[in-house]
Amino acid sequence: MSRTGTTPMSQQASGHVAPSSSPVIGELLGADSAARSRIINERLAKLLSYWMDSVFEVPHLGLKFGLDPIIGLVPIAGDLATTLVSFYILSLAVHLRVPRSTMARMTLNVGIDYVLGAIPLLGNVFDFAWKSINEICSSSIEPWPRRFMSASDNPCSTGC
Repeated sequence: MSRTGTTPMSQQASGHVAPSSSPVIGELLGADSAARSRIINERLAKLLSYWMDSVFEVPHLGLKFGLDPIIGLVPIAGDLATTLVSFYILSLAVHLRVPRSTMARMTLNVGIDYVLGAIPLLGNVFDFAWKSINEICSSSIEPWPRRFMSASDNPCSTGC
């Protein structure tokens, strides 16, 4: 229809409307969107892993640790908070369609981290020593992107 509210003569005769070249609002998203979403989820998992397990480094010793052992110093709530971050990474792995066997290993890592991390003092030492979130990231994301993207696009190509 034209701006005046009448149908143009060419459309009246044929009954056919020519398709527009611009996308229609509400169209289904294409494969590019799924690939972008996958890359974003992988990079988010790597970023969370970095901040939780290796953002800080002890000078001259090369020991790395993250927010996980620091937050874990707060009794109960700290361990719960770091476990929630781990569960969020697990949810990202579900969106990335990680195999069930890998998901089982990841869930076991989260459980071990939560149970041992909840032990006073020993749990804090354990959190400093074992990088459970790096374990989760490397076991879930490292083997997967190679099938779907080039190594330069892989956020875990240098290790989580």
